[in-house]
Amino acid sequence: MMKHFLPFVMSLLLLSGLMSACTGHKTSPREDGQDSLSDTVAAQHDTTIYGVATEDFGMSTFSLLPEGASEALALTRDHSDGSSAIICGDLTPDHRYAITTCDGGEALLRAINLTQLGRHVKTYAISNARLILEGDTVEIATLSDDSLVVVGADGQRRIVAPRV
Repeated sequence: MMKHFLPFVMSLLLLSGLMSACTGHKTSPREDGQDSLSDTVAAQHDTTIYGVATEDFGMSTFSLLPEGASEALALTRDHSDGSSAIICGDLTPDHRYAITTCDGGEALLRAINLTQLGRHVKTYAISNARLILEGDTVEIATLSDDSLVVVGADGQRRIVAPRV
């Protein structure tokens, strides 16, 4: 009897695992059949960490004191897969940043210098350290004190003049 019981239990566990993976939930595609970057970013859980850069960073490291924290994050800019962090704007101590991490929180994945961004736009949103302008998620091509160039999902480059 015991020799038939174990295979039966294993079969039930396998079947329940398969059933829980197949929920039958279907997503409705956009009319044009494409998923936009904005849709993808908005659907993900926002893991952005906000804070101020400390002076403890170098050529391959970045240090940020997160809002409400008493200890700074010491992050490497090189990822375990050999790729490097995406940094939008200058790395400047005491500037405010929005960042995401990877490699178990050990490496900087993406950073946006919010101090510099605020010189160009007043109304924006950040999700997963990606910039959302007027409801569209855009890639930052250039960010400096005097220049902000973004690329929309349609591939169009847009120059945003500094606010006066």
